[in-house]
Amino acid sequence: MPDPSELVEQFLNIHVVDRNQRPIPGAKVAILINGTPVVSGVTKGAVGAPLTLQTPQTVKTVSLRVQYPAEAPTVDRLFTVDLSEGNFNASLTEVVMPSPGRTVPPWFPIAGYFAGLVTLLFFMYVALFQAGPATFAHIFVGAFGAALSAAFLGGDASAKGHLPIPFLNNNPVAASATGGIAVFIIALLLGSTLFLRKSSVPNPDYISINAGPAPVTLGALIAKVKDKKGVNVVFSATCPVNVSQVLVTGGEHKGDSVKDFLENLQYMIEGPQALSYTVRSEKGLRYVLECSK
Repeated sequence: MPDPSELVEQFLNIHVVDRNQRPIPGAKVAILINGTPVVSGVTKGAVGAPLTLQTPQTVKTVSLRVQYPAEAPTVDRLFTVDLSEGNFNASLTEVVMPSPGRTVPPWFPIAGYFAGLVTLLFFMYVALFQAGPATFAHIFVGAFGAALSAAFLGGDASAKGHLPIPFLNNNPVAASATGGIAVFIIALLLGSTLFLRKSSVPNPDYISINAGPAPVTLGALIAKVKDKKGVNVVFSATCPVNVSQVLVTGGEHKGDSVKDFLENLQYMIEGPQALSYTVRSEKGLRYVLECSK
């Protein structure tokens, strides 16, 4: 081992940087001569503030060992350094440090998880209590919730260096906005394509009747079906005597066909009186509602 008295007058300025040439704090640096450490230190990671170590005056070339992080290193690199330069950049390409001054607020990941949770709860409520065909409103809410989650979580990941996005990794806010917009557009397009029924030719069997804001009797709605489609609708003998007086919720009622319309009505009945029936079509001109016993 060299005599410690020789460690004078010759210095080596060491910059330990990441893949993007950002200073890395907390890296252990040791100068080795013939495989033996003679001096070591830990980097602070400040811009323009290298780790300066003394080297023996008579030595021209040394080995430089860099370990990161210092406590439990996962990166261990060995460099050969010509001391005549006086400065050396030790680049650890395996490490990506957050961009200084380019961070996101600490609440970003919390907001991302919260947006995802609210979206999940919304669709759980829809599935349990508002069952029915998907609408554009459903798809918009789903796409918007997914976009918020992606924006907040993606921005936080980019700020921490976990998402090396070209041209955007140095600006987490831009990465957040870009990711959110992209997820929103993709989710909206996929949802509209997969879940919304589209047809360039109108369905001639489609029927829609607006019952008004107040509840209306089942008999009154069936009468409107008869007038609109010119069909005959009757109840079978298995139905209760007062079945036509059962109240159905107000608003607009729809169906892809008369049969589909009549079947949907049983799920819109108000009050405690439940009614279950099947609809039998007779050549599309006569429909029989057969109540379950």
